[in-house]
Amino acid sequence: RCILSSEPRKEELTSRPETTFYEKICVSDAVSSQCSGAAVERRPNLVIVGFLRDTASTRTPEECIEKCVTAERELGFQCLSAMYYYDLISDQETVLNCILNDASAKTNPESTAEEDRSIVDYFGVDDCYGLPEIADTRQKHLKSFPLTVEDDVIGGARTPGSQVKVLRRTRSSSFQQRR
Repeated sequence: RCILSSEPRKEELTSRPETTFYEKICVSDAVSSQCSGAAVERRPNLVIVGFLRDTASTRTPEECIEKCVTAERELGFQCLSAMYYYDLISDQETVLNCILNDASAKTNPESTAEEDRSIVDYFGVDDCYGLPEIADTRQKHLKSFPLTVEDDVIGGARTPGSQVKVLRRTRSSSFQQRR
């Protein structure tokens, strides 16, 4: 069964193994072209420890993902994951709320930890580089049947000036450029 809604979610999600939640996000052309067809893994309240390569101040998780995906060209290293801290946003001062790492939960699962003191999302971008995935039959099944969406079908209204439409699900994200 599939339920589509143009309303954004209002409450926290609860874990249900038979359910996948998709949410549309928008990213730049740079991210879309680098990650075309790839999945970005999103894991709430997860951090990876010991692989920080750079930090940035960003206003949104999407900007943080873009910093990671463009790090090889802009910063000279291959960023495999980013962590975005929602509770470190400030209009009064520069806060480094985007952590860029040269490892991921796939490459170094033993270095991950649950974070319960801050509101943070972990984003793994391994697939943007065509790196092999750890065997996950559910993920491979989902990727073999690409999901396409029309504008404004899933979550919220179209963002003015957006160039790319992206789906995000709590487990992974699939980048798809808007036609």
